[in-house]
Amino acid sequence: MSESRFQSAQSEPTRQTYSGATSRVLTDGMAPLLSALDGKLLDIGCGSGYKVRKMLDHLPPAVDVYGVDTNPLYLSQWKEEALANFKLVEAGAPLPFPDGSMNVVTTSLMLHHIPFEGLQQLFSEIHRVLREDGLLIIEEQTCAGAMQDAMYPLWDETEGTQTALLASMCLLPEMGFVKTKHELFTETYCYKSAEELAEDILVCNPHLRDLPDVQRRALQLHDDFERVKGLPRADGSFGLDMPHRMEVWTKARGIKLPQLKVSSTGAPAPEAVAIKARDRIPGQLTSQHLLPDRLAPPRPLWPLLVEPRDSSASIGSLAGECRALLDERLHDVGAVLLRGLPLKSVADLRDFQAAMGLKSMQQYRGCTTPRASKADGVFAASDDPPCFTVEPQQELSYQSNCPSRLMFSCSSEALPGDGGEMGITDMRRLSREPLIQDFMAQCAERGGLLYQLKMVSRQEASGNLFWEDAWGTEKKPEVESLLKDSGYKWQWSEDNVLEFWVPVPGFVQHPITAERVLFAQPTCFHPSYYEKHPTVASMSAVSVAFGDGAVLDDELVSRIRAATWEHTVPVRMQTGDLMCLDNILAGHFRAGLLQDSQHVRLVSLLEPSFKNVVQCGLYEATVQNSDNTLRKTPDM
Repeated sequence: MSESRFQSAQSEPTRQTYSGATSRVLTDGMAPLLSALDGKLLDIGCGSGYKVRKMLDHLPPAVDVYGVDTNPLYLSQWKEEALANFKLVEAGAPLPFPDGSMNVVTTSLMLHHIPFEGLQQLFSEIHRVLREDGLLIIEEQTCAGAMQDAMYPLWDETEGTQTALLASMCLLPEMGFVKTKHELFTETYCYKSAEELAEDILVCNPHLRDLPDVQRRALQLHDDFERVKGLPRADGSFGLDMPHRMEVWTKARGIKLPQLKVSSTGAPAPEAVAIKARDRIPGQLTSQHLLPDRLAPPRPLWPLLVEPRDSSASIGSLAGECRALLDERLHDVGAVLLRGLPLKSVADLRDFQAAMGLKSMQQYRGCTTPRASKADGVFAASDDPPCFTVEPQQELSYQSNCPSRLMFSCSSEALPGDGGEMGITDMRRLSREPLIQDFMAQCAERGGLLYQLKMVSRQEASGNLFWEDAWGTEKKPEVESLLKDSGYKWQWSEDNVLEFWVPVPGFVQHPITAERVLFAQPTCFHPSYYEKHPTVASMSAVSVAFGDGAVLDDELVSRIRAATWEHTVPVRMQTGDLMCLDNILAGHFRAGLLQDSQHVRLVSLLEPSFKNVVQCGLYEATVQNSDNTLRKTPDM
């Protein structure tokens, strides 16, 4: 389901905001700034006055407030009433105010209605009318959380919101603005029923009533509302949360530009990356009829492309700004490609990571993808045969402890035409597909997912997954201790085969944005993953079932695999690149090399990790004995 199906700029709403919304951005974020204001304030996109009325409660009486809007309906509504110290002005280009006449300019939930080129013009006008040291205060929604999950089938403003985010990052620093504050506030929208929410959306966006499938969308909204609504409040309504972002930018004279510059066009697209016709790709026999012919190209914000202004900048001089960028923006965009960094070796990646104050997982154990350690906290991205395509996945989503972020770098490049592209999967978009929504609902109802791995001993067999390699030791007591620490159950067979398994939810709620995202590897743990693997001979090395023991059928896995590829874009990594991923919001893959090549990628798995565990004892029935070694074996 494409997020571009509704363009916010196509139609102005008839009401400025949804009726059940709180105003924490205003009361907790803006209010301290407004209470100390003197002079004049301009609210751009004031609409029917929802926020203006609330702002007036926090402003000193001597402040003059102006509002502008282009919607005739809003303008007519304002004629019916008068507010002290407020004047409505019909908007135009340029804004009808003298240079340097405003102390503060605010805009609330409006920028996502404007295309990128229009935002460039608007920001230029805001810069003109603001005095030196004047403030620009921006509020925008994040299109995440339960509210977004509930309303998505009927209305989605993600694309416009992402455009507004990109425009502020790209344009405002170049115009002379310095960002002085960036905060997320959770706004709660309250509705007693799905029908009330649907009607609210249609009142705000009446053009949706003309959609030919509006009734079907409303029914899907009903199902999603019931899924995410939680417990009722005292008044019988249900609170649906959505984080809103507040940014404060100061107009400054003679500022030093940031060392990092955000690109408005995104990463350049590599040559077409074939999927369906590719050799040595998982699911080549089982799923090929559903696979896309080729991957879609990168988008302007997927990944976000950021480069140093000075190509000679050192690791130490860039580290602080890179860390601040990742802390502020990675959960917004999911993937950031830092290009042109002074990274040429394993030691450079290790040192840059340390200079940013980031800690990496020091061990990589119990995993299906072999990775050799190259330095403290730095591993080979994959030791799978170069010709094999490593399918999109979220790192260690089959374990109870998972890294929160990943950083990939490239110490040697593959030539164009050789393959070896890195790819990133937009897990936000994928998680909103009806297929994935239904899959996550099944995980919730059926006790999550149960992953099982079967590894042989290097002493007994060849051409398979070896437990000595996976756990980094040949001593069984040490392996068992590591299994226990990692949350696994296990058993040994007489032929020295280690079987171990772990239950996980199959989806998680993002710890910052609160959105519900698929966090699973159902395709990588399906036997079809190894159909064309050049070294793993046994397709029974992995398996995945629902928590109730029902094995995922081939058709479901094939459809999930195809949907995942549809939301994956390729990036050709270069020396000096650092691809930074939020491990929940972004999956990653490696295309197999088509020619002999020395292409090498490295990865750091960054802490703090988070717990990927099933709550409420859903898996108590899977443990038979108190020694933690046997399970109730489902029919796998």
